[in-house]
Amino acid sequence: MMMYTERANLLLRELSQYLDGEHPVLDESNYAFTWLSDMLFSFSLAGEDEEEKREILCVVHICPFPYCDDGTAYDLLLRLLHDNYAWSNTGGGVLGIDEQTGFVCLCLQVDMFSLEQNEFAGRIACIYRIAQAWKVRLMNVQSGGEDVCPEAGRMIWRP
Repeated sequence: MMMYTERANLLLRELSQYLDGEHPVLDESNYAFTWLSDMLFSFSLAGEDEEEKREILCVVHICPFPYCDDGTAYDLLLRLLHDNYAWSNTGGGVLGIDEQTGFVCLCLQVDMFSLEQNEFAGRIACIYRIAQAWKVRLMNVQSGGEDVCPEAGRMIWRP
């Protein structure tokens, strides 16, 4: 298990370029957290076998889902489903709603040994941009505005 923790921390170290030299480090429970633009990024080891966790999971907590009575929530949920379809607008991740917090989240699971260090940082930068686009959209709806960026996800890298 130590080999996987060391590999994950090596990949996480590359994020320091986005965090003013700081970077998240997995704790003894194999979780790490950091904030970027008021969004919580959590990292953990994942895998089917408890002893062989080859994957690192990144969950970006974007913002609360804006429940509205005017049909907007339905439209947003449809957009979430459309963007999840074949991972077309998610940078290879999956959009969902955390049932405990009500936050829209973007989750990305990556095999740690299939990427070079700089590739991992690039993938996280990609989902950060996607999360930012969703945050703008969701916050605008929450404040009563129109969906100002209906095609925001379409402009962003796709694996």
